[in-house]
Order: sequence, then structure tokens, then C-alpha cells
Amino acid sequence: MAFSSLALKRFARVLILSILIRLGSDGNKWFSRNLLGLIRVGFEPVRKRQAPPSISQYKYGADAAFCISIDFDITKESRRIPNALGTRAIVELAEKYNIPMTWAICGQAAAEQPEEIGLIRNSNVRHEIGIHTYTHLDMSLPSTSPELVKSEIGRCFEELNIKHGVKTFIFPWNKIGHFETLSNLGFTTYRGADRKLRYPVMENGLWNISPLYYVDARSEGASKLMKMYVDLAIGYRSVCHIWFHPWSVVVDKDDKFARYTLDPLLEYVEREGKKGKVWICTLEELSTYCQVAKETTITTLEESGLAGKFAVRSSQPNIPETEVTIEFMILEGKAVESVELDGESTKFSVTEDNKRFKVQVPVGTHERIVEVKFR
Repeated sequence: MAFSSLALKRFARVLILSILIRLGSDGNKWFSRNLLGLIRVGFEPVRKRQAPPSISQYKYGADAAFCISIDFDITKESRRIPNALGTRAIVELAEKYNIPMTWAICGQAAAEQPEEIGLIRNSNVRHEIGIHTYTHLDMSLPSTSPELVKSEIGRCFEELNIKHGVKTFIFPWNKIGHFETLSNLGFTTYRGADRKLRYPVMENGLWNISPLYYVDARSEGASKLMKMYVDLAIGYRSVCHIWFHPWSVVVDKDDKFARYTLDPLLEYVEREGKKGKVWICTLEELSTYCQVAKETTITTLEESGLAGKFAVRSSQPNIPETEVTIEFMILEGKAVESVELDGESTKFSVTEDNKRFKVQVPVGTHERIVEVKFR
């Protein structure tokens, strides 16, 4: 009976997602919001693309972003072996498809499973290390003081031999709190509790990258459904944020579930990434891009029928250099002959409709000059 109920719910989700994907971002927003509400997903329409020259919403001009966050914790003894098995399977799959992930590490779990932490940190894929407190602390409790939060994070840093530079904090049980303390400690990014289809949003002083789908034993055989969430994000120019625990993708101490369920999803994401549909990134990379894009301006210095000159600068004087994607208009009847960045030739790519071209520009403390010639 339980299986029938699960199958029915999955069928309903597939049907609803099929309708939404067919509608796309140009569909009725009220209708989309209410359909998503039926599967308990919030919806905030992403703003329309700005007229060039403008900064792409996602790096490389992708239509959507895809990211995975993983909560590395062992809150029950029965999860110890599954956590180790799941970690190894996930690391191998990430390397197979070159998918970087954000690993939110619980310090106590790291102390208990140092070999698995080593696999993550020594992987040939550049994973992000985030913090998940030391003891899996409930940050929403009145008894949780700022001093306790600092102590928990400090112990986690010590266990992981980290001094600074960690940007992502994942709340245990997604129970939020103490944002001022987190901001003061240098965190910039978190995963909110509510599932939403949207662009990252600055909330409580940090970038909230909302989750869209959680993977656990109920996801067995749901590869098609998870792929549809990727297509949904592409169609609505949003973020597809998948999350899980290493132990949540292991069934009966067997990692076959993790491999057979996640493998088709990651293969699909890799393929869509190569086609330029999705930008595959960590939570830190996504929030950093959003922050830099928000603070960067493009000024037209010169423009004629055959050439253009543009200044790209950040409004923040001490911003770390970050590469952003800038889109320019191709004049009607013209083709791009050359693009120079600070006087040197640089690569560019033309969109499929041949109306725009994209350039990667490192934005930091110095102004950048982009010069374009048409023919």
C-alpha cells in the first residue's frame, strides 16, 4: 500500500512538472505558482534577461545553475556504515562526471570518519567544504547562544584544520538562526529550509540558495523525475539545488541505490552542462557570482557601427577577483571580428540565435576595458 501511495505521488509530480516545463518561464505566473504549490515548491519568477551589454545571470550565459549540497553527519549509530558507503559512492560518481559538490561537514562526524573526509578533500574534483556545526547543533533553540555557535564552528574548523575562508553554512535540520554571528565569522551562503524554484536571494545578510529536491530511499527509481527538476530550472532560468546525506542514499547498507539513482542524474547534468544549458557549481561559487554581478557596472565608452568600447568595474574596492560572463549585442547584419580585454585578444562565443556574444571578464579591484570590432 505504501508503494502504491509513493507511485501515485510520483506520477502526480511527473505530470505537474511536464506541464510546467511545457509552459516555461513565459507561461502564466499565477498558474505556475499554484501548480508548484501542489508539490510543495515555492515559486519566485526570475527577472527577464537585461538588454546587452549586461552580465549573464549565470556564468557562461547558462540558462540555469545546478548545485548539490551534502550534509555529512552521523546523528544515529545505524547511519555510521551507510554514511561511509554513501560518501565513497558519491565521491566516485562526482569524479566520473566531474561534478563539484558542497559538502557540509559536521565536525564530530569528521572525527569519526577521517578516511571519508580525506576522500572528499583529495578528490580530483574541486569540492567545496562547508560547515554543519560540530555536534549537529539546533541553531533555532533559545538555549543556543552566539558563544555556543562560535565554539561549535571553531571546533569544526579545528577538526578540519581550517583557519578561514569557509563561505557556506548548512543548518542542521535546516533550522535557521544566528545570522549575524555567521556573517561576522565570514559566512556568505546558506541553504534555506523552504523548497523554491527561484534565483539566489540575499536574506538575513547571507545568500539563500533554496533547495528544490531531497534524495533519499523514496527516490529509488526517480531518476526521470530528478532530471525533470533540472529541465524545470532550465525552463524558468532558476537554480536546481539537490541535497541529501551520504547515508540517505544507501539502503540496507548497500550503495547500489546511490549509484543507480544518482548516476543517471549526474550523467544528464554533465550533458546539459556541456551544451551550455546549466552551470554546474558549488554553493559558494554561485553566491560569489551573484554578489559580484550585483556590484558590477558596465559603461559604454565608445560605440559606432563597426566598434564598441566598454568599461567594466566593481563598486566594491576590495572585492576578490571573480570571472563573470558579459553579453553584448551583435549589430544587425554584422559579425564579430575581434574582442580585446585590456588591449589583448580574448575568446568569445556567439549565441545560437546569432544576436549576442559572450565574453568572460575577471572583475576585481581594477577596471577592465572590453573593445569589440565588427565586420
